[in-house]
Amino acid sequence: MAQVYRPHRLRPAHRLDANTSGLVVCARTRRHAQQLHPQFDRTEVDKVYVARVQGRPTATSFDGEAPISDEPGPAGNRTCNPTAGKSLAARTEFRVLSYQESDDTTLIEARLITGRTHQIRLHLHFLGHPIVGDPIYGREPMRPGAPQTLAPDDLPLCLHCHALGFTHPVEGKCVTFTDTLPDWAMTAAETG
Repeated sequence: MAQVYRPHRLRPAHRLDANTSGLVVCARTRRHAQQLHPQFDRTEVDKVYVARVQGRPTATSFDGEAPISDEPGPAGNRTCNPTAGKSLAARTEFRVLSYQESDDTTLIEARLITGRTHQIRLHLHFLGHPIVGDPIYGREPMRPGAPQTLAPDDLPLCLHCHALGFTHPVEGKCVTFTDTLPDWAMTAAETG
């Protein structure tokens, strides 16, 4: 990207967790980055993710509202236990898109209302529906010393940033960008 946009040095306005796929917003100039960063910090950006989770939720829409620890554990993981150090309020809205009976997984849309580290992954794990392929918060407990980042030939973490809406730093109007769904989401959507 540095070669394509030279002489501009792209500046990411936010980040995705390791192994998460999808959209990332980058600014071409420092001035534009300074206008984008606060929108993410103040949670003014509409962030829509798609996740494939274990099991079938009982409701078609539900919220994750468990506070999330502010301090990482020994492996960089967080918890939804408010007594484990400093915890921050967190809220995620979930909506079921489809259920795949063949492997007992559900395709879910997740909208971040707050923006905490590992928020979607933690809330789904806490609610009993861990994300398929999650090496940290999956069905199997993380082994001490196990890598948090998946190898290229591992099954993917089924979490994808599908849409981002924000105020454009030049035009001053709301813009929304969407990304195509990955294969694991298409399969679940088509068979639901």
